[in-house]
Amino acid sequence: MYPGIHQPNKLRPLLFSVTPSTNHLTSVVGAQLSAPGAVTDVRLLPGRYTAATDPELLHSLLTNAAATLKSSSQGFTNNGTVSLPLDVALQPGVAVYSQSMYSGNELFAPLPTSPVGNSSTPITSQSLVLSSNVWTSMQSGSDRVIFWSSVPDVAQLPVSVATAALAILDIQSSSCTPACSGSGVCSTSGTCTCPTGFTGSACESCEEGFFGPKCQPCPSNCDKCDQGITGTGICLTPAVANLPSTCNCVNGVCGSNGQCTCNPGWTTGTDGTSCSACSKGFFKTNDGNCQGLFPTLTSNSP
Repeated sequence: MYPGIHQPNKLRPLLFSVTPSTNHLTSVVGAQLSAPGAVTDVRLLPGRYTAATDPELLHSLLTNAAATLKSSSQGFTNNGTVSLPLDVALQPGVAVYSQSMYSGNELFAPLPTSPVGNSSTPITSQSLVLSSNVWTSMQSGSDRVIFWSSVPDVAQLPVSVATAALAILDIQSSSCTPACSGSGVCSTSGTCTCPTGFTGSACESCEEGFFGPKCQPCPSNCDKCDQGITGTGICLTPAVANLPSTCNCVNGVCGSNGQCTCNPGWTTGTDGTSCSACSKGFFKTNDGNCQGLFPTLTSNSP
């Protein structure tokens, strides 16, 4: 029972999430304020409370040194002693209630850190609370509905929405400027979290080695492809197997077993690099090759 419910100002927009908690609680949105010897407990709705907050009953509780706060409503983390100014606010996400005016059985889903996709289970609810600077897109029957603010009673909405179960399509923070691209997720701090393959302050570009609107990886066995957000993925530089550099082989052939076979006249250098020095009986020419001290005669002898 909550004999007193106080709301310092209009309930602000609050948000919903991808994988709702399976814990169902019968509660009322906000937190319960109590103190030893007080006439009654008071339910605080989202808002800021200070030492100047009225009425007298609430003021006395807020300034009571022994006052405590307990959040039985999911998504609210106000617990323990009271410190003024006191902010009662839903964590980034969305809370859905089975009854109007944010009461009854409750589900809370936090703001996701990766794209949601159409993966949520339809939920029948009578009210929902969005955290500030968050919006959610939901499927209602055959309609797609975007919520920018809390809804105390879904009966206020068009019949097609009010009578259908809601399933989450997307949840985003509106704190990012410019907004994240469709592949990024905006955090409450105003930064975009990009999925694999995407980069840029708004996830508007592809990372090195990725191409196309979905930033797919370049083809395998390809050192460089037509990459970037407008790229086609066509391979421009095919990968060459067993390059000398793959087994630290400067002047030789790198075999499939990773062993280096030196070109004639070359051997392992004093630094351990394969085929980097001239073999005994050979000298390095001005063009960087190893030539024998006594080249084989190819002309006919008399």
